[in-house]
Amino acid sequence: GTVSDLRRAENADDEDAAIVAGGEIAVSGEGTLAVVGQAGHGLRAAALRIEGGDLSILAGGDGAHLEAEEGEACFTLAGGQLTANADGHGIYAGGDARIEGGDLRLETEGDGLYVEGALFLSGGAMEVSAGDRAGTASPTASYFDDFFGYDPFEFFFGDGFYGGYEGYGDAPAARGHDAVSAAEIRMEGGSLVLDASGDGLRADGAMTMT
Repeated sequence: GTVSDLRRAENADDEDAAIVAGGEIAVSGEGTLAVVGQAGHGLRAAALRIEGGDLSILAGGDGAHLEAEEGEACFTLAGGQLTANADGHGIYAGGDARIEGGDLRLETEGDGLYVEGALFLSGGAMEVSAGDRAGTASPTASYFDDFFGYDPFEFFFGDGFYGGYEGYGDAPAARGHDAVSAAEIRMEGGSLVLDASGDGLRADGAMTMT
C-alpha cells in the first residue's frame, strides 16, 4: 500500500475540514492516509465507510463530522483501522453508526463517538479516551473540609474515594464527556475499552447487549 499525508493549514478559510465531501467517503485497500485539520474538522461528509486501510486523523474540531438523513447509517467500520485525536468529538455521526469489524481508536477532548441515531456493535475493537480526565477536588470533599476541617470519607477510605462523585457543595460538578454516546445502543459482539470524564457508555434510549 501507499502512505499519504493530507493537511489543512491553520489559517485556511475556504472550508472547515481537511477533506470535504457531499456524499460518502469510502476507505478500503491496504494503504495509509494521515489527515490533519489544524483549525477545523479532519473530514466532513455525508457518510464514512471504512473496509480496510489505515486512516489517521488529527483535528482541532471533530475528527470526522458526518451528517446523514435520519435513520441512515453515516458511519460504518467494517475493517481496517481508524485513529483520531481531536479537540472536539472523535466522530460525530448525525445518523446511525455501525461497528462490524476493524479497530477504532479515539482520543478526544469532547465525546469519543457521538451518534445522534442508533449504534450497532457486532464486531471489531474499540478503544476510546474522552474528555479532560485531570483530577479535580470534589465539591463533597470541599464541603466536609470546610465543616469538619477534614473529610471523614477520605480519612477512612483513602484519597481515591470519590472518583468524580457529585454530591454536596455550592455547585454541582460539571458533566464530563462520554466515551460512547448514542440515542440507542445494540451490542452483539466486539470489544470495548473506554475511559471518560463522563459516562463510558451512554444511551438516551434502549441499550441491548446479547
